[in-house]
Amino acid sequence: MVILMLVHIYSTKIDYEFELDDKITLVSNESWLGEHILIKMISDSYNEPNAVHDESDIRCYYYMKGRYFELEKYLKVDKQNITFIQDFDEIFEYEDFLERIKDSEYYFVLFTRDVKDPSRPIRKMVVDEDKTTKNKIYITLEKPV
Repeated sequence: MVILMLVHIYSTKIDYEFELDDKITLVSNESWLGEHILIKMISDSYNEPNAVHDESDIRCYYYMKGRYFELEKYLKVDKQNITFIQDFDEIFEYEDFLERIKDSEYYFVLFTRDVKDPSRPIRKMVVDEDKTTKNKIYITLEKPV
């Protein structure tokens, strides 16, 4: 497995750290550990940089359901980033999305319930039991099979 990017977003109580090994990472959004908390923390890393820290390899951005998102305009922004898309299934058709981003240099983490892609497993967020303490929860992505 080749690691392309490291994601590391943390606060005093919760720490997300995982590696992306593909330009597109599919993540199950059926867990209390998942999308809502992480996306809120990404948002807070802009608004409250002393409380939430983003030490990822490149800057993380997010798209939350209900906000207007014009993909083509977004892809013209001249900077590489990791974009997390909440409730992906409710916004895009997967094959259409792949076609529209094929020449992009962006990395995408798609929170999904329905996407099936034999070339990309759907990963789950899990508690890293080896690191977690009574004061802080460490969350990672399960390794792809």
